[in-house]
Amino acid sequence: MEKNKKHACALLLTAALGMAAMSLSFGESQARFVNRASWLTVAEPLQQKVAGDCLAEVTQPPLINLLGRLEGEKLELPITLTSDTSLSGALTWSSDDMAYINVGMRIGSRELTSGATIGVSGSSPTVVVMTIQPTELGAALTQPMEAELQVCWKDRLAGTFRVELPGSAEQLQPEETIIPAQLETSASFRWEESIPIKLTAQSFGRIRLGIQRGEGLAPFPEGTQYSLDQGDSWYRLCREDWILADSSAGVSQWLLLDLSHTQQTEVSGLTLCSQGGEPVRLQAASDPMYEMSGQVLTASTDLEIALTEAWKDCALEYSLELLTDTASGKAYVPVELSPQSLWVTVQQETAGQKLRITTGDQLPTPGTYRLTVSWSWNECSFHQEEIIFFVNYTEQTIAQKTGGAEQ
Repeated sequence: MEKNKKHACALLLTAALGMAAMSLSFGESQARFVNRASWLTVAEPLQQKVAGDCLAEVTQPPLINLLGRLEGEKLELPITLTSDTSLSGALTWSSDDMAYINVGMRIGSRELTSGATIGVSGSSPTVVVMTIQPTELGAALTQPMEAELQVCWKDRLAGTFRVELPGSAEQLQPEETIIPAQLETSASFRWEESIPIKLTAQSFGRIRLGIQRGEGLAPFPEGTQYSLDQGDSWYRLCREDWILADSSAGVSQWLLLDLSHTQQTEVSGLTLCSQGGEPVRLQAASDPMYEMSGQVLTASTDLEIALTEAWKDCALEYSLELLTDTASGKAYVPVELSPQSLWVTVQQETAGQKLRITTGDQLPTPGTYRLTVSWSWNECSFHQEEIIFFVNYTEQTIAQKTGGAEQ
């Protein structure tokens, strides 16, 4: 009986192997190409998004929060954390100036210690209230002093907080030398992106930059962010304040201005002005960042990407990458552009710039591609956009290999 069972199993196995061989040999060239195309044409995996209004992702440029002068007994600032999923991690803070400031953190009525685990829910934000008070030594200062504090959540978010301890009220502070600056920038801008501004002064001193309201100059709103090193680091105003920049005679410098985290995004324009200087009016753009004719490039169908009209007077650079299997997993690797294989051209139109992506006689590798587009104004790079598209021409290749005959 046992021998018959073994014999039956052997026959079943032989039959299965025979069927497998027949299915593999039938239409072999077609199956091989389809598998290759579908394996390479994949979307990027979704990542958990965590954000803080006062904290930046550790992979992003450092963020320095400017709290201004500590007036009164204490200063309080809410730190709002959000996430698309429920996560938890340690909240830590430290400072080299703890001899001068006392720092407290709380969620509601719960007082926290550095290293305490706090959760961030996907359904509602978590608000941590930070309190800063001067110590006895800090309150006894005779000269103003800046103290800094570093705050981190998990290994994802980090930020620096800078506060000014005023010193004794009797001490007279020397007046700053505020000088007028020439402002130059692009004719239009986008509220959700950075604005490149060129500052030029004719003497040494400080430039005070603000927003024109009516006939006067007003400070920037809370949440304004700006960079003085072309985006390598950022400052954030935690309350209404001016932007101050040191200047040298005849030497120009760049300032990137980001108003996307403020409440100023509903108006059609913006007027910038330095104290004593001429105002500059900018027009806000509301068109999409880009629009695509499709997302799949084939041997017979080109891709067209119409770019925002706001930066039609700006210089454009682009590069292309292909999602590839590497020893450490999938990664984007550079693609060399060639008119014979894969090519990108720029068309300057009245409404803005347009990119056209085409294939040549040597069909490029099918798969997932990433086009990185960078805008610059007067050699100052201020924004970068990543655009995903796919190369797929399975039907054309099948027709070439089989003569169009259906299997």
